[in-house]
Amino acid sequence: MLRQIITPTAEQHTIQLPREFYGKKIEVIAFEVDLVSDIRQDQISQTEKVAFDSIDSFYDSIRQNFDEFKFDRDEANSR
Repeated sequence: MLRQIITPTAEQHTIQLPREFYGKKIEVIAFEVDLVSDIRQDQISQTEKVAFDSIDSFYDSIRQNFDEFKFDRDEANSR
């Protein structure tokens, strides 16, 4: 799979395809994207990845597992 986000400056634009696409049918779809909502993990800078990892590790220390939790409305309302 190949995905590129580009900003063309002319009516025609050329992209380079990987060798594994040679001789195969491919589909090209073009549409306008909102970059703010379309950030993928591989497009995030290394500094941002380190920041996200440190945030994750912080919350790991206080994260709770609620897989076995069952809410009891009667118990909650009895207080």
